[in-house]
Amino acid sequence: MDENGFTLFMKEKKSPQSKINSYIRRIKRFEEYLKDNEAGIPISDLTIEELKKFVTWSKDNSINAYLELWGIREYLRFLDKEELAYSTNFIMQDIQLEKFKLKDFMTANQEYAEKLAKIGVKTASQLLEVGKTIKERKTLAKKSGIPKDAVLKFVKLANLARAPGHMKKRACLYYESGLDTFDKIANQDPETMINFLTEFIIRTGFNGSPPLLGDAKSSVENSKRIPRVIEF
Repeated sequence: MDENGFTLFMKEKKSPQSKINSYIRRIKRFEEYLKDNEAGIPISDLTIEELKKFVTWSKDNSINAYLELWGIREYLRFLDKEELAYSTNFIMQDIQLEKFKLKDFMTANQEYAEKLAKIGVKTASQLLEVGKTIKERKTLAKKSGIPKDAVLKFVKLANLARAPGHMKKRACLYYESGLDTFDKIANQDPETMINFLTEFIIRTGFNGSPPLLGDAKSSVENSKRIPRVIEF
């Protein structure tokens, strides 16, 4: 790696030396992984598939891939691999969803969340794995004993949570206001969306606040670019 160049890049972003050192260690570990598992492919030639394979390898070797990817993502930005760095955000969010429990969505029906948990579907990641299609959701409703529309709500919440910043409360705000798919959010003007959500919160008493303009812009941009994996 270009350690000196990366250090200057991070210092320009006002990053403390301790963070820079930590990222450098992670990037070097990743280079060792590439040497041992990907024929020494340089980071500059990475694709999204190699990053996904690294996540799988990390899980198999009890390594926290989420933490490792923080440094790798910044190095990709340093290399002007902006598209891959952007996609890394979604990979990191998917890792977070493996720990995020359905019952922790702010508007989750706790009884239904418990019934899903009893059949082994506790997290957003687990639900997305078994509820992608209409047929799978029908099977899940029958197996869990909860209504099909309740299963669909959980799936939509879990799907919205795939975008950075959408976990727990923000996904619920979007869902409850009717912006329940990425296609709907992607078609919004950020400022108009903020006004719409503000009015919704006032009208319904939703326990939350509308996104700031920067967050709204990120939601719209992420919704345009995130891969579609759910059948509606």
